[in-house]
Amino acid sequence: ELAAFDDQGNPDTGVANAKNIVSDPAILVIVGHYNSGVQIPSSEEYHAAGLANISPANTNPKVTDRGYAEVNRICGRDDVQGAVGAQFANAKGIKTAYVLHDKTTYGQGIAQYFKLEAEKLGIKVLGFAGTEEKANFDSILTPILAAKPQAIYFGGMFDQAAVLFKQAREKGYKGMFISDDGFDSSDATKIGGAVLLDGAGCYYSTVAGPASFYAGTAKFIADFKAKFGAEPQPFAAQAYDCTALVLAAIESAAKANGGKMPTRAAVAKAVRAVKDFKGNTGTITFNAKGDLVKAKY
Repeated sequence: ELAAFDDQGNPDTGVANAKNIVSDPAILVIVGHYNSGVQIPSSEEYHAAGLANISPANTNPKVTDRGYAEVNRICGRDDVQGAVGAQFANAKGIKTAYVLHDKTTYGQGIAQYFKLEAEKLGIKVLGFAGTEEKANFDSILTPILAAKPQAIYFGGMFDQAAVLFKQAREKGYKGMFISDDGFDSSDATKIGGAVLLDGAGCYYSTVAGPASFYAGTAKFIADFKAKFGAEPQPFAAQAYDCTALVLAAIESAAKANGGKMPTRAAVAKAVRAVKDFKGNTGTITFNAKGDLVKAKY
């Protein structure tokens, strides 16, 4: 049975939900969260209660670097994804960049990893700043346009980045835009429009390609469209794989317990012990931290 909780992208709401979740002994595992800033404090509750947690989407290194046996993810990490963005920029001949972020755990972290790798590769970082602005980026763009970077990197979510990029284009900026998997939404182009592709173009890295990118997703996509009347959004296929994996782990733990309801500890151990699980998005095996042995970007 699936019990749904909405963390609303808010850490306080996530932790309040987590306290309710761990108090219900019938809950054996949680699939979530979407935002690292919610996942990290909420998973402290899961860890304290020994409740297995598998995330389809959380990329901040701290998610697994705490070494919690209950916490796992099937996507890559920001410290690698930020570096991948810088490597891409370098391969495109970028020599100067301006780095922005949304001041969240996710956005700031990934921007910092981009900056570190960019500087290692010889890309000059002309500025590094955070902003919570969502509508009028005039004050942010003035120093950027004056610095004339070849690329602007934004760590954060599509609804903020697309507006920023659009306004930069409208002010005459012709350089390259680069962002992270927070930009991975069909709504990004609805917000930014064709203007995003003017000049040197707009790119983003992602730990989760479109569902159609993966060889094993044809039936999942057809079933998803039939049920929801829309194409799968980012991380839908990953969340489906997480759920299939934990169901298999619960079954394994139950069989080992003579067919009776397994303990949370047994389920957590069974999730981490999964080897070569065949998911829609690839074969899943966890390392000692709960990260994928090899993640794709």
